[in-house]
Order: sequence, then structure tokens, then C-alpha cells
Amino acid sequence: MQGHVACIVDHGGKVSVASDGATIIHSLLSEGITPAPRKFIYRNLEGEWGELIVREGKFQGSRLLGTRLASEAKAIVQQPFAPSQPERPSGAWGLLRWLVLGD
Repeated sequence: MQGHVACIVDHGGKVSVASDGATIIHSLLSEGITPAPRKFIYRNLEGEWGELIVREGKFQGSRLLGTRLASEAKAIVQQPFAPSQPERPSGAWGLLRWLVLGD
């Protein structure tokens, strides 16, 4: 853990961080790691960083951050959204639509 960002590295095995984020977050929270104001980022097996989105203590989805550098991933998740921007949708199609169309 570094500041308000928890960094998780996927080493393969039975549980994938990207595909089983809910279980990972539940496990971390049951060990006493508090979600707010903490952000959770992960590095997948391909070396790309993503975010596990948690709101009100519940896993909401994940998104890739478009970087292979942990420092860039931390900077991305710590940037606040402008008030005029909509909430980030979960799911690949919703996120892609939001990034491209902005709706």
C-alpha cells in the first residue's frame, strides 16, 4: 500500500484480479483495509494497470488505466473528476462508450 492507493499484482493462479474483483475486494475489506478514501489498482498478467472501482464499500467494476507504469496508474486514480462529468460506468462497453462519447 502506498498512501491512499492499494496496489495489487496478479501473479496468475486460480483467482484473477480482473475477473474476480468482487472476491478480492471482499477479502481485503474483511482483513480491515478500509475502502474510503483508498483506491485499488492492479497489474494484470500482461503488465497493464487497472482500477477496481469500490463505492460505499462495494465492488462496482474494473477498468484498465492505459498504462504499464505504477506511478502513472496511481496518478490517474487520484485525479478527481470534474463535477460536470458523469459517474464512471462499469463494464467494458459502458466504459468505452463513456470514454468515446462522453455520455
